[in-house]
Amino acid sequence: MSYTIETKNLCFSFNSKQQILKNISLHVPKGSIFGFLGQNGAGKSTTMRLLAGLIYDGTDSIYLFEKKQKKQTPTVFKKIGCLIEIPILYYHLSAYDNLKYFAKLQRIPKNKIPEILEIVSLDIKSKKKVKNFSLGMKQRLAIGIALLNDPELLLLDEPVNGLDPAGIIEIRNLLIKLNKEKGITIFISSHMLDEVEKMCTHLGIIHHGEMVFQGTMGEFQLQNQNIQLHLEIENPKKWFSILEKEAISIYLENEKYLQCHFKSKTEIPDFIEKHTKNGMRIYQAKIQDSLEKNFMEILQN
Repeated sequence: MSYTIETKNLCFSFNSKQQILKNISLHVPKGSIFGFLGQNGAGKSTTMRLLAGLIYDGTDSIYLFEKKQKKQTPTVFKKIGCLIEIPILYYHLSAYDNLKYFAKLQRIPKNKIPEILEIVSLDIKSKKKVKNFSLGMKQRLAIGIALLNDPELLLLDEPVNGLDPAGIIEIRNLLIKLNKEKGITIFISSHMLDEVEKMCTHLGIIHHGEMVFQGTMGEFQLQNQNIQLHLEIENPKKWFSILEKEAISIYLENEKYLQCHFKSKTEIPDFIEKHTKNGMRIYQAKIQDSLEKNFMEILQN
């Protein structure tokens, strides 16, 4: 497998008293949307800043595009777009003029700007100043600036933080589109667990400076050892009595629904197949696990 980002036992500290990162080994596949989760102070922002070259990796443990970051500096950053912490925007300028300014700094032809504005759904003809933008529009403009150099990798620190539901959906759809249509690898640090679940293909969890999980979203969901299946069925009282005798962990909710508990999602298809053959009529079956629940269970282990 080809990795856009790799770190090999990455360690980092600002002083001798406290180690921020402890042997972090990241593996971010090329073409993935990788969610990087952790509680405040876990080491997410420090890792992002190291990857972006904003602070120095003294251990020489970072690989970008399968080569050591240090040996490619500074040219490697032409292949990377970053949105780390608060985006720098000129509030007295329009979206077009902001992009024109940053394009000039990077010696990028200004005929690239209309394409970027279309990608991030901002009006090329608008003279509206950024100070009058919604937070979602500002965030889309900041991502547009990060896209000016046609990056192969996007590093985004909390890209939907503070946005309203409509703004969150806009950013989510934009990132999925960039990943699918342009093949950009996207590395996202976020605390919004539900959003990570909706857009990411892979996941890494950091806790107190150490990686406690890394894998695909499917592999992460299988980590949960207490899956709840919410069943809307015909005659739930009857089936409650039947399933209770089979030693299935089960709960009758409001005498209308059943909640069955399983150790793994892999047990559910066999359960449904068996009992539909025995006459169970299922109107709705919904798994009631969540990324947040899995996340907290992993941190507590």
